[in-house]
Order: sequence, then C-alpha cells, then structure tokens
Amino acid sequence: MRTRILATQLFLTLPLLTTASAEAAGRANLRLVIVDQTNAVLSHAAVTIYTADGNASVRAVADESGVVYLPAIAAGPTQIVASYPGFSPSLEKTTLKAGYNASAVKLLLAPVVEKVTVVAPRTRPDFANP
Repeated sequence: MRTRILATQLFLTLPLLTTASAEAAGRANLRLVIVDQTNAVLSHAAVTIYTADGNASVRAVADESGVVYLPAIAAGPTQIVASYPGFSPSLEKTTLKAGYNASAVKLLLAPVVEKVTVVAPRTRPDFANP
C-alpha cells in the first residue's frame, strides 16, 4: 500500500519537477492539443517544431487524445507546424517561455479540388447517315 502511495505521489509531482528543471536550464515544456474546426481532437496528427533559424528541432505524433507533450525543448522563438490527412497544415509562430507552455492547434479541412479531364476520340461527323 505504501509503495502505491509513493508511486502516486511521484506521478503527481513529476510534471512539477520537470517544469522546475526546465526553467532552470532555460528550456520549455510544451503541451499541444491538436483539434479540428469543431474542436474535435485529431489523434495521431504530426507535429514539427522549428527553431528561429528554420531548422526542425523536434518531430512528434499526437496520442489518442490529440495531445503532444514535448519536455525540455529550447525556449525562444518557435514555429509549430501540425498536419493531418485531409486537413490543411497549420503554421503557428510563437515564443516559448522557459517552463510550462500550453496551446491548442486548430486544423482546417483542406479545400476540395476537382479536376475533370474529358478525353474523346476525334471523329468526323457522318452527314450521309443522320
């Protein structure tokens, strides 16, 4: 029973410890929730974090709840790109603070583009047999 209580306490305090250590090192903990325009979560959405110089620093995939948690990433100017099949990619520019950061990223449905090509053999009209 005592082990279970200690494990529960550790589980509850671990995010606080990682936040404190991230702040001390000038690092950011980032929690994102990826949603569509109706605020329904998009599980398994792809997320890429770019640093100010445009280099991809972290790539991740959202869990079943549409959540991505990225601990101890570089604080400072950042671009967050999220994508999901059938949706237009989202680009958000932000500045991550040292410590805990949270945001919701909203993806919009991609426009439907239809292209119709009609191909028919070229024939000469037969005026003799109307």
